[in-house]
Amino acid sequence: MELRSLSTLQSSSDVIFKFILCCGIFVKGGQVTEEEIVRDFNTNVTLPCRNTQNEVIRWEKEGKISKQVLPNGDLFLENVQRNDSGLYQCSTAAQDEILSRIRLVIHSPPAALKNITVVPATVYALIKWQSEADDIDSITNITIKYKEENSVEWHYSHRENPSNEKVEIFELKPNSSYVFQIWASNKLGRGEITNVTAKTLHDNEEIAVERRKDDPERIELIPNIIVNPGCSVSGPLSCSQLKIGGSADEDDEEMTTEYFACCNGAKVINV
Repeated sequence: MELRSLSTLQSSSDVIFKFILCCGIFVKGGQVTEEEIVRDFNTNVTLPCRNTQNEVIRWEKEGKISKQVLPNGDLFLENVQRNDSGLYQCSTAAQDEILSRIRLVIHSPPAALKNITVVPATVYALIKWQSEADDIDSITNITIKYKEENSVEWHYSHRENPSNEKVEIFELKPNSSYVFQIWASNKLGRGEITNVTAKTLHDNEEIAVERRKDDPERIELIPNIIVNPGCSVSGPLSCSQLKIGGSADEDDEEMTTEYFACCNGAKVINV
């Protein structure tokens, strides 16, 4: 196998290649600087090739041959998308001289969020996700759309702070299946939607308290609340007589001090 002359390719800051062997690409003197072209998705792009000798040109993108070569040797890309990003290289068809190296960067809506998890409780769910590294700086918001599996009514949760990669969805029904849709957006539009299905826990599998939005001071007791152990009540009522969904009024004449000592000692989880 014959070895051809070695040549050095340099970018503006570093040496790109220090040598190239036969059956690779041989560069005839001079320097080939890597250029960068940035375009938005859904546009047409022409990559120029320094074909001063009007030779037959060959374009490659990361080892794959590109076929839309114009008569003058430039490469035409129509309606570019995210996957068109990458390093393009033109050379003479005989592969004996590199003429241009261009890195194409396509700005587009975000890719689908990754590592999405839904952790359901009885009346709420915690949703976590991660963004693609290339999208983090451009994302403007995260949107979550959810509904009961057999319902047609959707609800929305809109996150203006995309750096906080989690959200809690409240006011869900226990023991119910929900469909969640989640996506990221940037100035170019909405990204790819991901669908996740999860089922909330049965109402006797977890202790929880759901705060009513119309009255933050009023709480709703969830079934199976644990009464303060070892408490005894001498008054006319007992803790077990406090009905689910009701509220305790400390000024009620029938309520005794012992009663409130017992009921206020109940173990609850604030959501």
